Amino acid sequence: MNKLAVLSLIAVCLVVPGCRPKEFSFPADASNPWPHPVPSSPFFQVSPSDQSVKVGQSATFVSLASGVGSLSYQWYRDNAPIQGAQSATYILPVAKLEDDGARFRALVVDAHGSAWSLPAQLKVQIWLADLAISGIQAVLPEGPSLLPGGSLPLVIAATQASGPALATEGRGGGKVGWDNFTFQTEVVAVDAYGIVSLPEDPRVSDGVLPHLHASVVDRSDLAADLDIPVRYDGAFLCDVSGAAGAQGSSGSDGYSGFSGSMGSCDPDNPQAGGNGTDGGSGGSGGDGGPGAPGPDVQAWVCLHPGAVPRLEVKVATQSQVRYFLVDPHGGSLLLKGDGGAGGPGGNGGRGGAGGSGGYGCPNGSDGMSGSDGPGGSSGVGGPGGSITVWVDPAASPFLSTLHFSNKGGLPYGQDGPPPVIHVTPVEPLW
Repeated sequence: MNKLAVLSLIAVCLVVPGCRPKEFSFPADASNPWPHPVPSSPFFQVSPSDQSVKVGQSATFVSLASGVGSLSYQWYRDNAPIQGAQSATYILPVAKLEDDGARFRALVVDAHGSAWSLPAQLKVQIWLADLAISGIQAVLPEGPSLLPGGSLPLVIAATQASGPALATEGRGGGKVGWDNFTFQTEVVAVDAYGIVSLPEDPRVSDGVLPHLHASVVDRSDLAADLDIPVRYDGAFLCDVSGAAGAQGSSGSDGYSGFSGSMGSCDPDNPQAGGNGTDGGSGGSGGDGGPGAPGPDVQAWVCLHPGAVPRLEVKVATQSQVRYFLVDPHGGSLLLKGDGGAGGPGGNGGRGGAGGSGGYGCPNGSDGMSGSDGPGGSSGVGGPGGSITVWVDPAASPFLSTLHFSNKGGLPYGQDGPPPVIHVTPVEPLW
């Protein structure tokens, strides 16, 4: 269709009620006198990536841009231009501690405009083995003791021969990475982020003083030792509750309606466009699955030998056994055998889009979108399990230290029977 025909058709639509002209486009060739599109500005195919280096090492930032004609680059550090940095790659020859956190990006310019790369951040790490360090010290600032199953952040401070002390990342608030150290531990463990943890099973730490030895990599003469006492006066939790039910499946989406047939806006024979058909309704979401029942739980309690009264507790279900050591003066143990929560219902499917009305004079009406499907119902909660406890007579005065829960899962789960407690001799549990 040539341009004159299109203009005539648009003129007809302006006087025929209900006519809506469609958009037309033409190929951009030498025979087309309409304006050509303006070329776009340059763009970056590759932006620089974040770099992590040690003090004294170099850092390289690489970019790659495309554009029209010759390209010129200018690198910026924290929004200030870097003198002489006018190529696609920028190299910081020697990273210093004050360079940590600096952001670098490039500006490219061609004949039609300019563009910025995404910024890259520089992380500068301290390598203690290369510095004049006179000693290190290790502490647990939120300690000094740990509960079984607990964890605390470690802080190591390095003393320089001249200059301020250097602290570790994380809780220490410093810039010394944890890869500066190696650890030898007894009972406790230290992860890659400096978190010290103690196993939950008290049989591992009972009668043992946990200990860690930290030394600087490549500098075994720089070391620190730390004893970590164990305490048992925490609020311990033994949760053996049933699993939650599965989520219901999502409903299927409704089908889209069909577009209306094409009409005509011929001045001599105008024809209305056909109406679009309605979209289909979405399917219903599936119901959530029921929660698993709480297990049948058995527990044994006796006094731990020693000057300080502590409760040895063993908790067993069909699938697991767990041990606890509880100081009745400030400590507690909550044993949970609740039923699992019912699974949430699945989402209803989305209604299908109505078909578009066909072009014509007048245009056809669009079809109506289908309604969304209803969501599924939540599953029923599982019933609470049974709890049976055997308590040694010597430990019975401290029964208030123990708490029990065997509620039914939400919604509508039935509570388990009241816990049954037998006071009878119980042999030491370990």
